[in-house]
Amino acid sequence: MKYLKKIVDKFNSRNVNLFGCSISQIEEIEYMSGGELPVCYKEFLNVMGIRIEEDKSKPDYYDYGSFVGNAVFYEDLFDSKEALQELLDEDESEL
Repeated sequence: MKYLKKIVDKFNSRNVNLFGCSISQIEEIEYMSGGELPVCYKEFLNVMGIRIEEDKSKPDYYDYGSFVGNAVFYEDLFDSKEALQELLDEDESEL
């Protein structure tokens, strides 16, 4: 999970709340996908797979655009198996 440490540290320094998936939610995604997810994606889901949340009224609010509007969070993955496969294809992973 070393690759996530910088991101998590940055979020923590800005008092951003991270909401991760439970093991059963990750298993549900794997069941839906028909295969095991890449370890790095399971780690992401466990740390912040539900959502990230920051108080937008703070004067130092920062838009974490790389996460906003992307279908990488738990609720987004149930739109279709094709959307999940597309996400994994971007990372050259397989279901």
